Amino acid sequence: MTRRIAIAAIALSTAAALPALAETRTYDVSNFDGIDVSAGIEVIFETGTTKSVIVENKDGDFSDIIVESKGGELVLKRPRKMGWGRRRAPYTVTVGAPSLNSIEASSGSSVSGEGLSGPRASVEVSSGADVEIGGIDAETVIAQASSGASMEIAGTCTSIDADASSGATLDAGDLICERLTADVSSGASIEAHASQSVRADASSGGSVKAFGGASDVSAEKSSGGSVRVVS
Repeated sequence: MTRRIAIAAIALSTAAALPALAETRTYDVSNFDGIDVSAGIEVIFETGTTKSVIVENKDGDFSDIIVESKGGELVLKRPRKMGWGRRRAPYTVTVGAPSLNSIEASSGSSVSGEGLSGPRASVEVSSGADVEIGGIDAETVIAQASSGASMEIAGTCTSIDADASSGATLDAGDLICERLTADVSSGASIEAHASQSVRADASSGGSVKAFGGASDVSAEKSSGGSVRVVS
């Protein structure tokens, strides 16, 4: 009997140590070519595939997320504010789409994935959110980061318009472009790659570092801002 109790105790402790299987729910939404996510939701996306939106939560609680397609964007957000001290349910959303051209992340959310394309691709991150995107292929890329957010993007483009402020980090050093226009302020930083021209404005402790050895350079610096162009 003692041996059986010991074995049962070991089995129970082992089961308790194992993570619970997360539950998922699939959402049917209309077509979209952009993603707008907020409120601490995590998004993992893939392009070049059929449209799909799958939400995962370890407790099977899907009451604290709104999933909708609005104005050509997949919108992922929370439905309401929670009382003080209450923990919000964590969500991971896996998104598939034939193509995407815009990503917007805010309020501590995160986005990672491969592939933005089109004549104009835009990435916007704010309020502590984090974005990592590879495989960008666009003529023009609009990249904006603010309020302590972080962005890392890679791929190719003809021109990039980069704007960073309020302690944000915008790393586009692996986005190989011909032309860069950069505006940075308030302790933020921008790294980018431009092989032909750089137009940069840095102020209030902001910094711009442009790789690619562009020979056509115009830089304005004030209040401790810095601009460097390197090969």
